[in-house]
Amino acid sequence: MLGSVSSADREITIPVGRKLTYRNVRFEFQDDLRGKGPKSAMLAAGLTAELEIELHSFRQALPGRDRSWQTADFAFVPAGPIADLSPGFSFGVQDIADKTELGARFYAAVTFRTDISLEGGDRPGDLTLGGYFGKRGSGFIGASLPLTPQLRFLVEHANGEIGGGIELRPAGPFAFRYASRGKQTYASLRLTWRF
Repeated sequence: MLGSVSSADREITIPVGRKLTYRNVRFEFQDDLRGKGPKSAMLAAGLTAELEIELHSFRQALPGRDRSWQTADFAFVPAGPIADLSPGFSFGVQDIADKTELGARFYAAVTFRTDISLEGGDRPGDLTLGGYFGKRGSGFIGASLPLTPQLRFLVEHANGEIGGGIELRPAGPFAFRYASRGKQTYASLRLTWRF
C-alpha cells in the first residue's frame, strides 16, 4: 500500500535524509488512480531544526463498507545532505498507531547528494540507502534525479517492490506527483508553505 508507508520527507514511500525545514508545513492529497488503494491526506510539519511529524488520514472504499484510519510518523533529521560534501541522516518511526499493512516500524536512512548540471543551472540529485527495523524489517534504496529544473524522476526499491514516478514543480509552493508501486498507481498534489 503506497500511502501507508510515507514519512515527513520521502522519495515515493521510503524515508530520506532530507529535511522538511523548520517552520515549513506540507499538505498532500494522494489518490489511487486504479481504485485499489486508499485515498489519503497528509499534513507534515518541521517542528524544530531536527524534528518532523507527519499525520495521515486514509479512506478506502471496500465492497459494502468504507474503511478509514489515522496514524502518524515521526522523524529526527540531525543533518540534511550538503551536495558533494556530506550526507544527510534521518531516523524515525512510521505508523506509530500500527494501522497500516506494514505496521509500526523504526527506520534509519542516509542520503547522498550531488549537483547535476542542467540547462538553467545545477539541481541536486539524491541517492538514499537505509533500512526498516521491526516485525517487517528490510533494506531500501531510492534515487531522485532532476530531468529539468521543474521535473524530477523518482525511483525506489523496498519491501520487495520497485516503484517509480515523476514530480513536477511548476512554480511556487505546488508540486504534482505521479507514481506507481506494485499494483497501485497514485497521483498527488502537494502544497508547502512557511509559517
